[in-house]
Amino acid sequence: MSELEMRMKVKESQHRFSELLKIHAVSLKEGSLILNASELYLERVILSNETPKNYIEIEKIMKKISFRFDKIVNDRYYDPKKSMYDNYKSIFLFNRNKAKDVHTWSFKVYRKNMTALNEIYWAYVPMVEKEKYLIRNEVETDLNTNVYFHAKGPDSGRLAPMLSEWGSHIKVFSNWNRINVLLTAISNFETYLAAVSKITMESNPIICLGLPERIDGVKYLKKGYYNEKRYKDNVDNLIISFTKGTWESRAKAFYDIFADAPMSIKNNLSDLEKMRLMRNKAAHSFGQEIDKARSNRTLDSLSYDKLSESKLKYYLKLLYKIATSLDSYFLDKHIGSYEAIYYYHENYALKKGESEYNPQSMIEMKKGLTAMAETVTWSKKYVKEMIIYYHSI
Repeated sequence: MSELEMRMKVKESQHRFSELLKIHAVSLKEGSLILNASELYLERVILSNETPKNYIEIEKIMKKISFRFDKIVNDRYYDPKKSMYDNYKSIFLFNRNKAKDVHTWSFKVYRKNMTALNEIYWAYVPMVEKEKYLIRNEVETDLNTNVYFHAKGPDSGRLAPMLSEWGSHIKVFSNWNRINVLLTAISNFETYLAAVSKITMESNPIICLGLPERIDGVKYLKKGYYNEKRYKDNVDNLIISFTKGTWESRAKAFYDIFADAPMSIKNNLSDLEKMRLMRNKAAHSFGQEIDKARSNRTLDSLSYDKLSESKLKYYLKLLYKIATSLDSYFLDKHIGSYEAIYYYHENYALKKGESEYNPQSMIEMKKGLTAMAETVTWSKKYVKEMIIYYHSI
């Protein structure tokens, strides 16, 4: 048989074999793994000249060709008390309901932003503290600011004339700096919550109805349902209800959808609401009570919020703790490997029009996932099984 004839036979048998598996295995809820098996061991099936006619024969062929009970599996993996399906799935790396990473990609972005924010803030703190320390230990208690800092140029006149006054200004500025760091951290947390909620509702769309069941959203992704205006509007409205308004109203909307999510939001409503109010006042009314500031008819400035460094660190730690607990829930309960599948869908199925497994694309995707998800453990076998799974849905 020529190579061309062999390839044609492989293609023909692959189609027949896959269709049989879809018909007989999907009804038993074993379709995805057994379909993967058909792809991984198809050439052996063809070379054996055995064509499966029903599910029983598929079982026999898989046992005969794939397991090699007499040589490998029987000694190490095969448990006669378990079904063929339970035995067989142990050799697969890819699992739709289990992610390759311990965090979602959305959380990785959130964590990266928080790391950058911390680095920027702590680059500022020691510089200011050093100057404050040196000034406190000056023999002369009230030096000229321009002389002390060797300030020259047109902006030197903007400095307070004496160090004591400069010290008061830097104290106020440090407070404002901490408030703005908190403002950024809250925005980062809300962005994470919006992004991960959207991914969750795509991966398991039935969650939008507040139901505990799990269905695979990949099939709807492939059909383009998530690009339809009605769906996008519904999801956008849900996300707004999680990220706008008081934290009491947000929590109610959030747990109406994610009823079994950790109570980390509900258990910290008081602190979350304090942060929200502080953020709003800083953004809209110079750190003052918004209603009082807008109705103020005197020349007096109102008092503004104070935020100590210890309180800032407490709030940042709390936000990170809440995000971490939610991320584990989203990933384990709903998202699984959806993010990596979505990456393939966007970059290969849509952009390159691929409708079946392509070994070259598998290599490219392995490299792309490593760069994108910052995970170095993407194996060829895992990526291959994932691509085969995508095209089997």
